Amino acid sequence: MADRPGRLDQARGGTLVLDTVGTGGTLEAVAQLLVERKGIQELHVGVTHCLGLPQAQERLEALHRAGTLARVVITNSVPQTPEFLASPYVHTLDVAEELAGAVAAIHGAWGSGPP
Repeated sequence: MADRPGRLDQARGGTLVLDTVGTGGTLEAVAQLLVERKGIQELHVGVTHCLGLPQAQERLEALHRAGTLARVVITNSVPQTPEFLASPYVHTLDVAEELAGAVAAIHGAWGSGPP
């Protein structure tokens, strides 16, 4: 079974999806474990709500410089600094339409407010 394709211990790259990144500490720790224990060489990260705190930006930049972090895809649910958005590894997905639709659906279902 050790030679079965698709096993994490044979992977060269990985994808990590997080709901929120504040200081980036959890992301950094998981990335380091994946590199050290599983030999991951390239990590792609998706984040729903990136708070963009300075510590997170520093940690992401360090992971990118080390060659571990290939790409971070974030939503625009939280405003980001122009400097952070200018990072070549950061990509933003616009979720405004989806959020507006959810609010409209909830408002329409509740009428003038929640039950």
